[in-house]
Amino acid sequence: MSSLNAITRQRLVKIPQSVNVWEGDRRQLMPNGLQLVNESNPVEIEEYVLWVNGSEGELRSMNVVEDESYLEAIVETLLEAIETPQSGSLPARPKKIVVRDREVFLYLKSIAQALKITLELVPELPVIDLVFEKFQDFRADPPSLISPKYGDFLLEKAAQLWKTAPWQLFGDHQILEIELNQWDIGTVYVSMLGNLGLELGILAYRSLESLKTFRSKVGKRDSLEEMEAAFLAQNCLFLNYEFEPSPIPQMVRFMDYDDVEPEFGVLDGIMRPFLNDDETLAFAVILEAIHRFVSKNRSQFIHSQFMQGIFPEFTRRHKIPVPEICGVASPVTVKVSTLPKLADEFTNTYHGDDDDDDDDDEIRYDLRTDFVPAGSLIVTTALAWESIPLLRSQVQHHAPTLAPMAGEALPVMMICTTAAKAKALVKKIEKIGGLSGIGMCSGVDIFGDGAELAILKSRSGILFFVNDFSETDEEDKRVLGNWLRRSAESNNACGLIIAKGYTKGQKRGNPAPKDMIAFYEIQTFSAEEMSLAKLFQTM
Repeated sequence: MSSLNAITRQRLVKIPQSVNVWEGDRRQLMPNGLQLVNESNPVEIEEYVLWVNGSEGELRSMNVVEDESYLEAIVETLLEAIETPQSGSLPARPKKIVVRDREVFLYLKSIAQALKITLELVPELPVIDLVFEKFQDFRADPPSLISPKYGDFLLEKAAQLWKTAPWQLFGDHQILEIELNQWDIGTVYVSMLGNLGLELGILAYRSLESLKTFRSKVGKRDSLEEMEAAFLAQNCLFLNYEFEPSPIPQMVRFMDYDDVEPEFGVLDGIMRPFLNDDETLAFAVILEAIHRFVSKNRSQFIHSQFMQGIFPEFTRRHKIPVPEICGVASPVTVKVSTLPKLADEFTNTYHGDDDDDDDDDEIRYDLRTDFVPAGSLIVTTALAWESIPLLRSQVQHHAPTLAPMAGEALPVMMICTTAAKAKALVKKIEKIGGLSGIGMCSGVDIFGDGAELAILKSRSGILFFVNDFSETDEEDKRVLGNWLRRSAESNNACGLIIAKGYTKGQKRGNPAPKDMIAFYEIQTFSAEEMSLAKLFQTM
């Protein structure tokens, strides 16, 4: 027999009592369906406890039994059904509860009495039987998580947007306003997730208030429970691209779409992992609008964000075809706008709420493009460890030696240029206080195509663009993959070599040791370590 402590009992008896009768039981889920606990079966099973409002056929609470203490689970689930029902109904105490298990009946006797609830032992629980029958059907043939009618239309747009990769251009605070005015959706506010390559997706907020509320709560660094509540309180459609975690996050963007699984859903107090017909159509049009807006304006965004350090103000209208069966005149006209003032507001709010004395939070990084001399050849390669002692002794300029050797070779970037420019570059490095390391940042090349940018960081914190690796060029992908793999194997050690000559001819990119003027043993950084996450936000 179990009992409640005085505080819990006093809290629960204050909850209004209904006239309903609840059924309570434990059941097992087996590979061939759901069966009663007293049926023997040697296969591995999952066990549940649940309480159902038998008067209304409503599931109040259901939990998995994770150990042998199913009696305790029966009580805990009953208290949850009373105070915080999973169905979303109001808290309530039933007039009567019925069970079919004598051991459960005896265990609940004092609790029911304390809560002024009638307890009865019965031979059958017809409502729970019905609930489990429906649950069994659901497990055998689960419904589609997106509209069967328009699902292909949405999946096509999600695959297209993966290749467009808008997160390469936008930070999550740089919002797009999309006026749709169809399918009961007026205007949405789109935030792109993923410019670090860690989480890729789209959030389309139904209201600006919901977006602002969530960002304000995130900035306060609340407890995990408060953060979870804030997350669920968002009012938005979402798309997450799910994939196997990579030991080299920067390579995620080069992943084939066949290895990616799009997941859709809605947040509005709870997380609903499926879309109805109207939501499916609307979200597909939103994704197509983002694709067209980014594709047609990519070069302007590159120039504004990288060269001028601003989030530009654009407004464009796009006519987007929709399936004829949806009953809406095709094409649908959609208006897409950037919100630079809102981006500034989010940036200022974030820094203004930060009370920590961390100077790094206040640094604004500029990406400079004047490091590599004009006409230079940049080679990404590797040096065998046994060749490094000789190189150290031969070059005119050498940075301090790194940690013990690890991995198959040292990844190296080599700048081949004229003798005069090489010497000038060495002097420039001395002037800025030496070099610290090289990091990779998802971005775009000068033509507006997706690329991985190699960024050099000086000891004084200056960031210099060195090279880019196209996401569509197979050779670039191979070279970048080798660099990232060797960097990881060498405990984040790498090198930068400055050499004279060897920019043309048969020996192009392959200078002799005697022509290597400087050798800097530095390290590789992640985007976070180099604060490259701020590159898109603060330039």
